[in-house]
Amino acid sequence: MSSGEPDRRLGCAWYLTGACNYACPYCYDQVKPTRHPRWDMADVRRVFGALTEARGPLDIALTGGEPTLHPLFGEVVAHLSSHGHSLLVSSNLSCGAEPFLRHVADPSRCSVNASFHPSHARMAAFASIVRRLLDAGFGVVPSYVTYPPHLAEKPRHAAELRRVAPETTLSDLTFVGAYEGVAHPIPAPAAANVALPPAPPRPRRCRAGADYFAILSDGRVMRCVGPTPLFGDRWPTVRLADGPVPCPQEHCWCTSMHGLWVAE
Repeated sequence: MSSGEPDRRLGCAWYLTGACNYACPYCYDQVKPTRHPRWDMADVRRVFGALTEARGPLDIALTGGEPTLHPLFGEVVAHLSSHGHSLLVSSNLSCGAEPFLRHVADPSRCSVNASFHPSHARMAAFASIVRRLLDAGFGVVPSYVTYPPHLAEKPRHAAELRRVAPETTLSDLTFVGAYEGVAHPIPAPAAANVALPPAPPRPRRCRAGADYFAILSDGRVMRCVGPTPLFGDRWPTVRLADGPVPCPQEHCWCTSMHGLWVAE
């Protein structure tokens, strides 16, 4: 690998589906397709087999929509976890713990970003699923996904979760804007959230093409520097860059999320 960091694992965010069984008014993706994207396990084995051969095990984030709704979710996580990839699954846990317990052979390779939505779920049921996953060896990071009107309920929900899973912390993921016709102002950010990473030097180049990509729910592959062509009509050809690539963006979320900037 020519990025200069031979131990750096290739990262992939795979939007397994756009379908979701929640209809949250604050969701950034309001388009909920009624059908899942068209691909099969032969595609998964082919694409990720080639990537593994080229780069070794990957760090793969599976998200959506709600990824556990995809009919091949179990086969996907079983295949990827059995080939040494590390998984982070973002889920609202509405399908319970079974999709994970039944299919992930090595829970130490799979963490769950569990989102609790107070407008759609009950904490008692959510906490019991978190407990089952923790007891099975999964890493679980619960988050509280809500609009300002529900924030007053958080202490009660957090206490209920602590009683069942005291080793977890219910982190905030709060949305602002209009909710049920009522506008809510953006709160003043906490001091800890104000600091930004130092500006990268110019000219600058980005390793995102070599170290990170995303498979969108419509089958496209995206990098920070732009999309790659589709493979046939279903899966993309994932072309790994052979070194740092110029970034056309003046501001890029990679700066804070992946630390991929390098001086030219």
